[in-house]
Amino acid sequence: MENSNLYCCDAPCSAGKTHVIAEQAKHAAADDNEKILIVQPTKELIEKTISEEVGPDFQVERFHGDATTKVVADLTQHFRDTHSHGEIVFTTHAAMLRLGHVPMPGRWTVYVDEIPSDYVKIEELRLPERDTRATFFRHFEMQDGLLVPGTGPDAHPEKLAKNEKRDAVWKVYQGVASRVVSEHWRVHCEMNEEGTLRTTSVLLPSLFRGFGKVVMASANFHEKILVKSWERNEGVTFIPDDSMKLRFSSHENCERLTIRYVYDRDGWSKAFRDSCITVEGKDINIGKFALESVKQHVGDNPVLVMRNKDKAKDFKNWETATILPGSPHGLNSYTHIHHFAAFAAINPDPAHLKFLNDILHVTAEEVQNDMYRDVVYQGLYRSNLRIPDSQEPVECLVMDKGTAEWLETKLPGCHVEPLQGGEVANEPPVNLLAAQPKKKPGRKPTGAAKSAAERKAAQRARQKAAT
Repeated sequence: MENSNLYCCDAPCSAGKTHVIAEQAKHAAADDNEKILIVQPTKELIEKTISEEVGPDFQVERFHGDATTKVVADLTQHFRDTHSHGEIVFTTHAAMLRLGHVPMPGRWTVYVDEIPSDYVKIEELRLPERDTRATFFRHFEMQDGLLVPGTGPDAHPEKLAKNEKRDAVWKVYQGVASRVVSEHWRVHCEMNEEGTLRTTSVLLPSLFRGFGKVVMASANFHEKILVKSWERNEGVTFIPDDSMKLRFSSHENCERLTIRYVYDRDGWSKAFRDSCITVEGKDINIGKFALESVKQHVGDNPVLVMRNKDKAKDFKNWETATILPGSPHGLNSYTHIHHFAAFAAINPDPAHLKFLNDILHVTAEEVQNDMYRDVVYQGLYRSNLRIPDSQEPVECLVMDKGTAEWLETKLPGCHVEPLQGGEVANEPPVNLLAAQPKKKPGRKPTGAAKSAAERKAAQRARQKAAT
């Protein structure tokens, strides 16, 4: 791929990245008659950017689920029908990643606001029956660990991917099929003995081939797995875009931030969260201990919280807590809150991690930094810390020391220390559930099993007694 038009902007949180993108887009569209496509994570952020950054006096086009029912088809048609005048078009990451052929892409400058998180798609298709498997592989083939379009006379992978008649059976395969037929995805696959096909699709930089200019902007840009993978495996070189004039290039005024960690360890996972630890001679759940410790420390102060959905009930009665959405990028309505607590455990499953290590050539630590620690960083910057010149103290509470120390490298001058009472973290965790014998399902046994003849005799006796 030619990479001379692929630019980057490593923009710290609250440095004004989205504002600069909007200002450049307005100037280019209005004064230079250029066509601008702005790609953002969510439709909510798109609407926020349009109302707060672009303004009501500038007409824009938007392509997302609240604006049209056929997002990708309508966006592609807009590329095809667009006139010669300058304009600004917004769409989501999800829509951009599903694009196929773009007519005359060289007319467009693309701003990708934040690195897409769906650069790897993992799906499992159950094909246990031979006839089902034969039907599927009439359209597709496995070659050297990759799933590719079939070449036989009865192969119609594109038809399966489009599924224009909305066939219910084809819909199950449609997501995988659409990526197999796309030139912008590479689909790795493996089939087990039970007939389960596991596919792992990887986004390729060809998605941006041909556009006039592409600028990808994100905090911690060079720590993103997608960036590392494209640089190491696809030969991409990102060129810093010096035209993006941010408010600052590194964080300042972080002396007001104190980061406290609950457990003296490197990493936080659901397995560790759900195991137990001994406190004053009693075995208690690690996750619940962390929650109670943080609640006691924060007291009645308002607090921003990141947590997993499977633990939503544990936070239901925490009246001063505000739960952040899963994608907090760009949100600035919580800057009045001075406490932030990250309980969420965000880790790939072992098979996903192995794929990232073996195929994308990123290390476990790099995965942890991007998929977990950077999410904590983004959540923290929804709090009062987002206001650069504020003098109010801010407190960040994380589960593990490793994350606290990683944040310290991003936020010079902050203070890192253990949460009082967290000394129990040095105790080895014990899994109480594993130590308990599992109960067998069903009714309790009533005695020795009866033979078929004995059961028949008992049945005749009951019938006789009934008459």
